[in-house]
Amino acid sequence: MKKNNPLKPLNEAVLVGEKWVIIFGFTAMLILGLLQIVLRKIGYPIPWVEPVMLYVFIWTSMLAMSFATAKGSHFKMEMLTERLSPKGRKTIRIIVNLIILFFGIFIVFYGMQNAIMNLGQRMMALPFSMFVPKLSVPIAFSLSIVHALSNLIDLLQENEIVKVEVMD
Repeated sequence: MKKNNPLKPLNEAVLVGEKWVIIFGFTAMLILGLLQIVLRKIGYPIPWVEPVMLYVFIWTSMLAMSFATAKGSHFKMEMLTERLSPKGRKTIRIIVNLIILFFGIFIVFYGMQNAIMNLGQRMMALPFSMFVPKLSVPIAFSLSIVHALSNLIDLLQENEIVKVEVMD
């Protein structure tokens, strides 16, 4: 019997938001990289392009990690889990989501402390605080916590885990 997952609407909204931010991040990195190559060739390099690309890459990769958590597409040992019974596979998925949940809480707590400690540090070539790139870690892991909780609720209620296609 399917039950209602109270986190499902939030989980789906976060997935859609992550997808578009990841697409924007990769597009921005591509455009900035091409711009830097062209301008360097003609003798007018822009000093802030490389640091911006680095920080966009950090944010994009952290959000992609959270997106992969929701889709269950992280590294896994399918060769081993496929040999288990359906109940055994479900148990492993519950354990994995619990580990993600507790690890995420740990990372959010210490990631926020690290971000706050870097409020006074400035980015290279940019007039912004290092708080901005450091904040990507606790935000991405907060989103991973939402995904892990939603997956746990679905697993415990025997619902299908939310699958969002990348190109919806």
